[in-house]
Amino acid sequence: MAPLTDDEGPVYQVQAAARLTGLSTDTLRAWERRYGAVTPGRVGRGRGYTRQDIARLQLLRAEIGRAHV
Repeated sequence: MAPLTDDEGPVYQVQAAARLTGLSTDTLRAWERRYGAVTPGRVGRGRGYTRQDIARLQLLRAEIGRAHV
């Protein structure tokens, strides 16, 4: 799925963000709600994640993975 774009660059829909980060869509939404990990914008009827959002989520996932080893 190709990213959509906005003034700040590519915007990925939730399914693409989940695939790029290795997180489930449920986990993405929970991290947004519970921890404010990212604040995606709105794209049409869904969430839109920037490259910076994706990088932050990848970093958080990696750090959590290291803590569980």
